[in-house]
Amino acid sequence: MIDREEGLDSISDQLASLIGTRPEGGSPRFRPSDSPPSTFREETQDSLVARALRQNRELKSAERDLAAARAREESAKWNRLPSLDFLGSLGGLGLSGTGRDVIFGTDTLQTDVNGNFSDTWTQVRQRDFPTWSAGLTLSIPLGLRAGRGEHDRLRGEADRAEQQMIAVRRSLEERVRAGYRDLVNSKRRLEAAQSGVDASLEQVRIGLLEYRNGRTTAFEVVRLGADLASAQQRFSQALVRTAKADAELRRLTSEGLSAMKDQ
Repeated sequence: MIDREEGLDSISDQLASLIGTRPEGGSPRFRPSDSPPSTFREETQDSLVARALRQNRELKSAERDLAAARAREESAKWNRLPSLDFLGSLGGLGLSGTGRDVIFGTDTLQTDVNGNFSDTWTQVRQRDFPTWSAGLTLSIPLGLRAGRGEHDRLRGEADRAEQQMIAVRRSLEERVRAGYRDLVNSKRRLEAAQSGVDASLEQVRIGLLEYRNGRTTAFEVVRLGADLASAQQRFSQALVRTAKADAELRRLTSEGLSAMKDQ
């Protein structure tokens, strides 16, 4: 009993950390306010699987990881080849200073450049003395090994992401179908468990009557009580299994997330 109480406290703590609030009124744990559901919407197994494949957030994340890996692989194709770049520039010069005599052979020339540093910036902004350049640069990696190796690595990452996405898809479909079977059989399972509890109660009643009349032993009454406890436990397990299957299907199909997003 102590272990079960600690287990309930642990589950309650997980719920509290998930929703970000603690039980009110100083209660040590959250307590259920109603019984697990016993009726569910009628939906075919294939339509439920299709909805899960269309809306499941885990699968969408795996698909986006694959798309990102393929994009990185595609961009790496260019890096494995030599690169040819066109380079060009357009600018201007600023000239200033004090004119000087320039002797060129037998000629003496006087430069007409006179000005200060501010004149230099003005000439640059106005492009009084424009300049330009154009050219090509060719880069050829040695052996082309680095680019090809990186492309092969990214291709391997993309293949692994694809396999992970396929594994998520297969696992999702298997879990949805298993949960669907649990819900489909939940009514019969609960009815069978309830029948077991009723039969055990009747056996205990008969055993007590026989014990009072001296026709059986106390050991037999204790055994019947243990059988009743086991039957009640199986009924509780059937309830929990049904509730977990319903909650798991809601999670796998991301039910309710679209409405929360709209709000």
